[in-house]
Amino acid sequence: MPRLFGVFFLLCSAASAIYWIVGFLIRRYLGVRGLHVWLPRLQLAFAVATGALIATYSILAGSWVFALAAAALTGICTYYVVALLRVCESCGALARSEPFGVPPQSCSKCGASLKRSPLFR
Repeated sequence: MPRLFGVFFLLCSAASAIYWIVGFLIRRYLGVRGLHVWLPRLQLAFAVATGALIATYSILAGSWVFALAAAALTGICTYYVVALLRVCESCGALARSEPFGVPPQSCSKCGASLKRSPLFR
């Protein structure tokens, strides 16, 4: 079991590093428009991959209840990414909803109106 935990820790660390590196490269080379298009996709892929890693580890460890809880949490995180996150097209700020369940209508930094990502239209 300790070896399995070490592999799980390395996989989660690698997924986190990939998320931050790709996010940095998107901001640096694609600019605000690329951030608006690619950041929600990156966050969606990261949420699903992390949930799958946690559920897989739980199944291999024999904890089916924790695997079901991880699947439910992955579903909630995926909903949050798909429905509630917005990226401002003018300044590139990531806008999160203040009350859970209501997407933000305007950017908190520049005040521009926010649209859904092209991925989810």
